[in-house]
Amino acid sequence: MQVLRMIVGPFQANSYLAFDENSKRAFVIDPGSEGKEIAKIIRERSLILDYILLTHGHVDHIGGVDAIKQEFPEAIIIAHPDDEDLLKDSALNMSKMTLGEEISVIADKQVVDGDIIPFDGKEIKVIHTPGHSKGGVCYQIGDVIFTGDTLFRDSIGRSDFYGGDYKTLIDSIVEKIMVFPDEYIVYPGHMESSTIGREKKTNMFVKSYFR
Repeated sequence: MQVLRMIVGPFQANSYLAFDENSKRAFVIDPGSEGKEIAKIIRERSLILDYILLTHGHVDHIGGVDAIKQEFPEAIIIAHPDDEDLLKDSALNMSKMTLGEEISVIADKQVVDGDIIPFDGKEIKVIHTPGHSKGGVCYQIGDVIFTGDTLFRDSIGRSDFYGGDYKTLIDSIVEKIMVFPDEYIVYPGHMESSTIGREKKTNMFVKSYFR
């Protein structure tokens, strides 16, 4: 599986296009902006888009969803039910305040902790990681984890937005993400990629749990 990182929008959020070069099956993670450009890349590579996977409902992670869905109506939008209010409410997802737009997204399918999403003969595991938002999730496939705004390289997501809670966020990271092998790759919602092992050693917010 190949993973293409795209830095999109005014908040410099990471959107990821993951695909198999042979089967051409693909999914996109958090198209936060520039949906038409992302759709163009998908078409240029002749990919078949199966899913639009959302880690949470903030504007910088959902702003490009509609444009992609218009181009690929068969793609299934997936999110956790606890972020349904963020997805639908432009005040809560901060699109109205930050962009002056009322962005609203409706998930085609809701998933919860432990759900398995089939993809090209593989499995995408849903990991509910509340703390940045109530319905924040990470997606794990093989040795890759897409962590959204739960875990960053050397940092963590904010917990002062609607539905956020610092202790809950730390518990999510320590109990649900750091349990994976050290070599697993972390693809976060902002900034560069990392590994589980690196974050155990260098992330000031969680490294004390792994001494």
